[in-house]
Amino acid sequence: MKILNSLRSGFLRALAARRLVLVWWFTLFILVILFVYPLRSILGGAFGNSMITERLAGGIDIDVLTDLGQNFRNIMAYFSAGMLFIYLAGFFLNAFITAGIFGLLSSRATGTGSEEFFRKGAGNFWPNIVILFIVSLILFASIAIVIVLTMGLAATPGRVSEGVVNLAIGLTVSVSVIIIAVLLLVADYARAWVAIEGNKSGLQAVGFGFGETFGKFGSSFFLMLIVIIIQVIFGLVMMRILSGWKPSSSGGVFLLLIVSQLILYVRLLLKMWRYASVTSLMEKNNKKIAEKI
Repeated sequence: MKILNSLRSGFLRALAARRLVLVWWFTLFILVILFVYPLRSILGGAFGNSMITERLAGGIDIDVLTDLGQNFRNIMAYFSAGMLFIYLAGFFLNAFITAGIFGLLSSRATGTGSEEFFRKGAGNFWPNIVILFIVSLILFASIAIVIVLTMGLAATPGRVSEGVVNLAIGLTVSVSVIIIAVLLLVADYARAWVAIEGNKSGLQAVGFGFGETFGKFGSSFFLMLIVIIIQVIFGLVMMRILSGWKPSSSGGVFLLLIVSQLILYVRLLLKMWRYASVTSLMEKNNKKIAEKI
């Protein structure tokens, strides 16, 4: 019952702040545009009006790419630098945006307006940077260890049956999902705690996140699992729809762009629902926090 109440409360809170999802979406859109448009110009200068585009229409042709010579190196250099820029800019923007969102989703929030969003985003920016950095580091290290162990099993001398390989892959996927769910809980609890307590220590927040996750593991894990399953199902359904959509006109391409952006908006709204549900569950589980609300 506590899980369902938290999901319902989270949904209502996310719905109340739905307009700020547009701020989130617009930020991501501008970030992608800053990368795509210069890349488009570089590709246009490299390909020009040649027949290369027709040869690439049927798929990636390595011979065509290597024939580009210096242009290919320029494209790869820009792509590498651009991806690094996207990652770093996205990392800092994510810290600011999630700090603002968690500030709005707590029961202590004074409103759902942009002023409160930016105030919380700026005030809790650095703790959120620390939280994201530590949790991301633990996530990458944990997944890497799991993958290395699986590859080590597959590379064991002697013949390994197909059943053993499939079992190893299944275990790897299962363990990875559990690790991701747990670390998402840690990060969400930590950020929600910072938003409510106004604490400036990211390290303390991560400690609280681990304590809250494993102290209330049953309800926390199943709530996160429900939200993740819903997000995965939505993503798979949308991918199936978009993969089978092949527009044959400029109007169709424009409509596809609009639909894809609407899908992104819904995905961000689902993520906000996750944030709000975890925040609501934390408030229900923690009496000291509940007394401050």
